[in-house]
Amino acid sequence: MKHKTTRKQKPRPKAKRAIKRSAGPDAARKRVVPIALTFRKDDFDYKQIAREGELAIYEQRWYDSESVAYEVVYIYVRPAGINPWTQEWHPAQEAYPGNSEWGQSAWTYTDLDRAYAAFRELQKL
Repeated sequence: MKHKTTRKQKPRPKAKRAIKRSAGPDAARKRVVPIALTFRKDDFDYKQIAREGELAIYEQRWYDSESVAYEVVYIYVRPAGINPWTQEWHPAQEAYPGNSEWGQSAWTYTDLDRAYAAFRELQKL
């Protein structure tokens, strides 16, 4: 009587581990990255001094000057997506209005009291 010889089986490959990923786009789509309270843009330093909802007042100073202006702006949300220049994905984030939006979503004042008056008027809308 012949004995059955069992052929040694190749070891089964281990199940591939799931690649650990950061929360990534799906989680980030659910939240919005807030705008910075202070930032530098085009040689100006900006500091948020008031905010109510999407309306804010920022103090604007030229980085090496005592000259001060106040910008009353509507903060908008830039949707999550791919940056066309860097091809990198970015989450939804609050953003400062661009130059083309001045007079519609942003206004500049040289007097803080006038900036606050405009801020209060816009709050009523």
